[in-house]
Amino acid sequence: MVVGNIVSDSLVVIDGGIEGDVEAPEALINGLVNGNIRVSNQVEVATNSRITGDLIYKSILIHEGARIFGKLLHQDDERPQISNS
Repeated sequence: MVVGNIVSDSLVVIDGGIEGDVEAPEALINGLVNGNIRVSNQVEVATNSRITGDLIYKSILIHEGARIFGKLLHQDDERPQISNS
């Protein structure tokens, strides 16, 4: 498991686990994330995913079996705030 935040200008693929926040234009989640995810374009949450944290997205695809324990926040023109609780 990776510990720390990931900030990227391109696609981020999580195919294992991360303990931290993820910020990118696009993301493919196929593992464990303990942290918040902010994508400015599209995120795909695969079947084996387990996310514990808020997910901010513009476009989202959630496969059957994926588990998200947090808020799903659609990103409009204003930047939504992630709660700290």
